[in-house]
Amino acid sequence: MSTAHVSPERKALNYAESLGLNEVYEAANRAHDRLAAAQRDATTARQNKRLIEERMQEREMDLIIDESAKHPGMSVAAMERHLKVVIHTDEQMRDMKVEARAQASELDLAESTVRSSEAEVRIAVARMTELGGYFTYLAAVKSAKKAREAEQSE
Repeated sequence: MSTAHVSPERKALNYAESLGLNEVYEAANRAHDRLAAAQRDATTARQNKRLIEERMQEREMDLIIDESAKHPGMSVAAMERHLKVVIHTDEQMRDMKVEARAQASELDLAESTVRSSEAEVRIAVARMTELGGYFTYLAAVKSAKKAREAEQSE
């Protein structure tokens, strides 16, 4: 079929399809899905980090209570120095500190992924906005076609 016989509507559709409107829309949806997943991961990592920190605080208080009971006559300054050593050498505290560092790294990664995904969404939205004029044009062409078909059928 020659170009002269191609309807304006078909030309508009062909042009819109050549711009990749559907691909841009799908890319925006995928970027949004990645953002939502990254936000969930960041929230989970943040909650896990809080839980570890709470466990560390509880363990520290347990150690303080135990050591205070073991050494009731120790001066405040001596007790503070002693507690630093006890807390530092406590196996459970060491394990929790390692866990806290790992969780902090996981949170950093999740937050970095969130920022990256937010940028992807902004880019996709900007591209969709840019192509919005073509969507509007296409809608006008389709509307005109329907109006013309309605006139012809009367």
